[in-house]
Amino acid sequence: MHSCLLVSEIFELIAHFSNEDGLTPSTVASLSRTCRSFHEIAEDVLWRRLNGLTALMHCFGHGVCGHSAGPYYFTKYPEGHDWQKFNRRARRVQSLALGQSFDAEAELQALQVLDLCRPDPKVAILPNLRELRWCDLRETSLRYVSLFVHPGLVNFNALVIGNPRVLSETIAFLSVAAPGLRSLRISPGAPEHEHPGIVGALGRMLTSSPCLAELSVRAPVCAATLPLLAHHPRLEVLSVRVASSLDSSVFRATADIPTFRSLRRLTALAESVDDVVPLLNMVESPNFSSLVVHLKIQPTTTSLHHLFRVISRHRSFQSLNILVTPSNKHRSLVTPLQTSQQYVLTPSSFRYLLGLSKLTHLIITQIPTLSDDQLVNNMASAWPCLERLSLGTAARLENPGLSLESIRGLVCACPRLGELGLAFNPSHKLEKKLAVTSSIRGNGYQQTSSAADRFGRIHRRPASALPPSRLQVFDIGCSSVGDVKKFAQFVVAVFPDARICDAHGPTSRLGPMRVIQGEVTKARSVPRWA
Repeated sequence: MHSCLLVSEIFELIAHFSNEDGLTPSTVASLSRTCRSFHEIAEDVLWRRLNGLTALMHCFGHGVCGHSAGPYYFTKYPEGHDWQKFNRRARRVQSLALGQSFDAEAELQALQVLDLCRPDPKVAILPNLRELRWCDLRETSLRYVSLFVHPGLVNFNALVIGNPRVLSETIAFLSVAAPGLRSLRISPGAPEHEHPGIVGALGRMLTSSPCLAELSVRAPVCAATLPLLAHHPRLEVLSVRVASSLDSSVFRATADIPTFRSLRRLTALAESVDDVVPLLNMVESPNFSSLVVHLKIQPTTTSLHHLFRVISRHRSFQSLNILVTPSNKHRSLVTPLQTSQQYVLTPSSFRYLLGLSKLTHLIITQIPTLSDDQLVNNMASAWPCLERLSLGTAARLENPGLSLESIRGLVCACPRLGELGLAFNPSHKLEKKLAVTSSIRGNGYQQTSSAADRFGRIHRRPASALPPSRLQVFDIGCSSVGDVKKFAQFVVAVFPDARICDAHGPTSRLGPMRVIQGEVTKARSVPRWA
């Protein structure tokens, strides 16, 4: 044996990478049986992450626990040495995922058996568990959460199904049993239903968990919970629902005290943008960089101006995503191709965002936008780190004044840009541009903008000197393309690795395509930007 394998850190890395996906435990199991030097380290890696309870139940042995095409059962009551055999593996488990098994009834039976026979009902059966993921937490399985929750638990992630009372009782139990929790993510299966105990349980959680850094419970922010959220010292990631009935005086009451001092990412679910702006005004963290807003009502241009102005105060801001997902109650108030001027974003609407030099993601897909070449040029100059840009559908007020040449300048100015979605107006000079592109490429050159003036003139520059482009997805965003083949030839000349799709419109007339050597062939679908 080579001496480097006796270094525990090196062998642990080897064992970890041999089962990195968690789907091939047989390799690590073979390593654990190789020699005594490998056994302990390989066993730790093998049992570190578990999906389901099947492996743990087998630790009792066939003489104690049985499972023959049905529920788990004990052939005899487990004695002390049986639990010692179980604990040798259980103490190594650090991450457990439940609710992912195809046999949900068998998993529920295993929980019942463990709860019935464990030696001490007040002690968790996995003493070193740090992460618990429960993908199907129902009222029938709620009582078994105490099997795994202990003061050392760090991450809890659950999808609550059924009665909303399960959500409030889970939060209330975690606030007492897991004071060292750092990440709490609970997604309710029916977010439109609320339980009166959720607000009180959330308040106790914020008070008893000083280390909490991530909170995603989709619970409504009200007058009782807002001060606790705002003054939490370590809260970095927050995902909540903003109640439209929240009085603005609640925000003014805490204006003299620093609020949200550590917040980096905020996800807000609200009916309108006007409900989110007061909450965003309270964020005073210098590291605030990401905002995701889910709306039920299509925002007006004025309300978006207010939102952009508040965001512009945070110079470290990097990502903005606005999604309009109406419920049945508000579905008639949302029109993706709204023709009214008060719902359309214009080039002047982005003047506040142009001051954010670190912006990498701007996704506003369901809001009509009128773009022009000057706006795209300003974006290219203001956002050199841009990676993803989508400015929504084309407004039917008039044709967008955006040409393909300015899009090309944007891609050249933003080398990290990988996904682009804009509504443009295919110019009548497309045939001339194709001819110029073909002749220049034939001479070993390709048209591009110079470093001094990227957007005004077309110069000759060697193709090898062109800045590298990472553009993989080119979403035409309901743009009217007449001659598909000629358009594809232009795209392959300018964006050779990009795929064309129309993910914004209700129907895709052009369809997902791949441009290969000037020919258009059907390719795999490109997912929506959401």
